[in-house]
Amino acid sequence: MHHRLKKIPIGFVRQRFSNLYHEWSKRLPTKVSGIQILERLKPTLVIYDHRSNSALYGKVVTEYHQYFETTKVPVVLSPHAPHQIDLDRFVPFSKTGNGLPAYCDYWMSFIHDEHWRSNPETKPQMHYIGFPGMDTKWLSYCKPRGPIVHRPKRAPNELTCLFVIRRFLNRGEPDWPDFSQHYIFNHEEFMEIAQCVSNTLRQLGRPVHLLVKPHPSNDFGRVEEMMRDVRMPNYSITTEPIYGVLNRIDFVLSVYSTIFFVPAVMGIPVALLNTRVQRDVHAQSQVMKELYENFHYYVPEYNQLAAVLQRIVTRLDGPRISLADDPDVQHMRRYYPNGSIERALDRVRALHDSSLISTDPLPTT
Repeated sequence: MHHRLKKIPIGFVRQRFSNLYHEWSKRLPTKVSGIQILERLKPTLVIYDHRSNSALYGKVVTEYHQYFETTKVPVVLSPHAPHQIDLDRFVPFSKTGNGLPAYCDYWMSFIHDEHWRSNPETKPQMHYIGFPGMDTKWLSYCKPRGPIVHRPKRAPNELTCLFVIRRFLNRGEPDWPDFSQHYIFNHEEFMEIAQCVSNTLRQLGRPVHLLVKPHPSNDFGRVEEMMRDVRMPNYSITTEPIYGVLNRIDFVLSVYSTIFFVPAVMGIPVALLNTRVQRDVHAQSQVMKELYENFHYYVPEYNQLAAVLQRIVTRLDGPRISLADDPDVQHMRRYYPNGSIERALDRVRALHDSSLISTDPLPTT
């Protein structure tokens, strides 16, 4: 049976799953009632992943909004990522009025966020929280609580590098318009990046296992093909969230992403490649430029990657650096100070104590 499965073309499997996904994505929203879900749950507070000013998909989300408008249940608009590219970009929750209904609490994750600039009357509803996923209290739970079972190493001194990538277009696929270009590489761009990484690892003089972490929007089959095309040595592809791999990696190599912020703030060395996408992000504001360019292992040109990785290897072979002395940890804390969890809980308690929410006592933590 195993040998028969191996003969099935990967393109065939990918196409069948793609067809199945698109079919269910059309049918499921017509079968599920958002109103019934919420009426069964009877939430006293909703934390909402607030990521787009476009109409969200399907009638289920439309019904969610209808429920919120009817019940006026407090809705916390939680940021989707550690920052947006545009620090003053306001993402409305409603098409009426100023786009921010009175029952909404708008949370901001970045210390330089000014989302009220285009809508000053919304400022009282906006609150700086930070990013709880980078708080030391939370990250302490990501540390090993017992022996870790590592993938068997091919060499005693092998290192594991997490390679964080973004979506890239297929060969011949036209570029995406507008702001999407900040996030998506065309095929030739990413081929150049992958080839650079492959060549550098071959010449590093130290065995490295490359753990490739695609963006959720990546076509994983295309990622596999790209790795083979550039003859990437000793690699595997992971689908785990970032918190699931922190105890299995020695360092990180990343294109533009906020995912690498988590290992960086834990003291794991991060080499950041200066790509076209990265430069587009820098062009948005001086804050963005300084945030990214001041990482200790920033790689301004592809031909400097080997030298930067050699510096990381030298550091890993040397004495352990404390978090207090780690330059990237200190750099990150200037933008993401600890205390986000407490700020979030304090805000939830304030909402709980308001007249909008049930008077049932809220547990303390």
